[in-house]
Amino acid sequence: MTCPNTCLEVGASAREKLVALASAQKQGLEQRQRLVSHAAQTSQQWRTELDSIAAPLAAQEAALADLTAKKDTAEADAATQATPPPAETTQPEEQGSTQQQEQAAQAEEVPAEETDEERGRRIARQWTNDVRDSVLLLFALTD
Repeated sequence: MTCPNTCLEVGASAREKLVALASAQKQGLEQRQRLVSHAAQTSQQWRTELDSIAAPLAAQEAALADLTAKKDTAEADAATQATPPPAETTQPEEQGSTQQQEQAAQAEEVPAEETDEERGRRIARQWTNDVRDSVLLLFALTD
């Protein structure tokens, strides 16, 4: 029995398969390198964009803290100016009338129970006036 001479054909077929496999691997490696390069560039662009956004944000936060401090100072000054000076010491005869005046003032200070609508308006006014007051305060302080 003799062996048919198919070694050259089988070898050529095997080489073609290996060349095709190597070519596919090379293309896959090139694609991977392109994706890695693109990812690095994109990551660098995002970092640059983040830095460009973070710098003004930090400045705005510092300005907000400064304005908040000025607002608090202005409110404290307004509160001290709004409070009446302490009453002078009075004679014993006048103390009775002063006590009556204090009791009347305390009775006036007790607010009536607010309705749900009034409470809602009061809360809404706190939220809506804060921004406008801050802007007005900013313009007043810059003049």
